[in-house]
Amino acid sequence: MRNMASRKTASYEIKTYEEKFIEEQARIGREATKDWTQYRQTPAEELRKTYSAPGFDASTRFYALLKGELVGYLTASVMSGTAEKTAVTRLPVVKKGHERAQKLLMDHALKVLKERGVSVVTTEVGKGWGDWETLLKQYKFEDTGVSQYLAEKSISSIDLSHLPAPEGVEQYERGKDRDVFGTMLAGLGFPAERVKLLMDQYESGAKDSYFRRVAVFRKDNKTVAASAITVPDNEPDVARVLRVMMVPGVDLSDVGGRIIRKLVEAGGKDGFKRFRMTLLPDNVKAYNDLFSRLGVAAAPFIHTYEKRL
Repeated sequence: MRNMASRKTASYEIKTYEEKFIEEQARIGREATKDWTQYRQTPAEELRKTYSAPGFDASTRFYALLKGELVGYLTASVMSGTAEKTAVTRLPVVKKGHERAQKLLMDHALKVLKERGVSVVTTEVGKGWGDWETLLKQYKFEDTGVSQYLAEKSISSIDLSHLPAPEGVEQYERGKDRDVFGTMLAGLGFPAERVKLLMDQYESGAKDSYFRRVAVFRKDNKTVAASAITVPDNEPDVARVLRVMMVPGVDLSDVGGRIIRKLVEAGGKDGFKRFRMTLLPDNVKAYNDLFSRLGVAAAPFIHTYEKRL
């Protein structure tokens, strides 16, 4: 009982990034987010590469410790090229029983960001990502709108006959597709270092590869469209299909439909139970026809919240 009382009254300490925190950060993140929808905790290996890359700002990664034990963290990044100095932050993730550290992390992070001249802080929260409503209200974050939509349906209930036959859709080949596929991933927002890591992982045949299948469409022996199946860490029965990446002039309803059909068919054969795709607001209209033929609809999923300092 004495140890429990001591733990409850002891003070938390907030520190910035140290390399020794990486493994525990990844473990805490996996445990805290294991029931979240469409959320991927970055593995320790990827964190290590990201945090050792040129330009990494260790002063915007905050960690809560109790008696030397890491119990939670909050990550932020100060953006460049914005009209007002802006920081993007994740809401604090903590071990169960250490919810008090959430407020300490938020208070400290906002104080540091303000001292650095940041005037706007944004964060994103998805449906099914835990109960953040109280924290967002407490810190006066305002909902600025939907930043991502989600479409999902049981694969067994999808009638693929309404999509064009997947003629011309082929499996990814390193020698033919790597450069263009990598450029396409960068266009989706994947950082260059992560693109290389994930493609090396897929090409090595690793069982836990982020990409489970990659499908491409070539014209005149050049890759002009591609997509892939990825799997959420905590939802192994979900085939999450990346929105189709295309060079200008490619018809989404035709070539995109072929690729999606190929991947959904393959996903069903591989044992996946559900199809899922996420879209940015600007993509929703373009996919309306394809989704109508699949019998799915894109619903608001992630909202962006903003706070002025």
